[in-house]
Amino acid sequence: MGAPKFHSLRELAAGLPCASRRGLVERFDSTIGAGSVTMPFGGKTQRTPAQSMTALLPVLPGQETEQASVMAYGCDPERMSVDPFSGAMDAVVTSLTKLVAAGADYKKAYLTLQEFFEKLRTEPERWGKPFAALLGALEQAELFSQVSSIHLEATQLTVRYLERFDVKMRINADFSYSLRLMQAVRKELEAQGSTEIRGSMDLTQKEQDAVFSPEK
Repeated sequence: MGAPKFHSLRELAAGLPCASRRGLVERFDSTIGAGSVTMPFGGKTQRTPAQSMTALLPVLPGQETEQASVMAYGCDPERMSVDPFSGAMDAVVTSLTKLVAAGADYKKAYLTLQEFFEKLRTEPERWGKPFAALLGALEQAELFSQVSSIHLEATQLTVRYLERFDVKMRINADFSYSLRLMQAVRKELEAQGSTEIRGSMDLTQKEQDAVFSPEK
């Protein structure tokens, strides 16, 4: 666990995360298309930033709908810089908390962790960042005990899943989506054949979401 970047409330308040984003938000007209359910700023004086975005689902011309989607984010760049493992876990908790506060059902939430890391080179501390973020995602997805090893390479990593599957993922992949896809592929394979099927899953292909190669 690294040391926090800010050592006082004054330093924290002077950081960009605490700065007003009103000028940036007002560059965009949220009323275009009349799909916005919640405005970017609320409260008595319309100065309180919204914790989530709610918008009606798009429909064909002449049609109407009352169904809407709610979106929220939870990534704290300062927290991620100090500890990618805890930062990834906190991002999930924070975003789900915002959704619940907006009235959404957290059980129906679709999580996505958009990852981006610098070139790893040969510096151990750089290699630790995607590794720690993936461990945080595994912990939140309750898959930690089902993964026995993780092998890191320059542009991808390989996860040993249930001691039966070697799963390849891109370093800058959406780890949350990749883990859900990994589970979905395993369930589909087991539904079609033996529960002891073994092999490798390649989630790095651009043409297909996943490619499975059975163990010979």
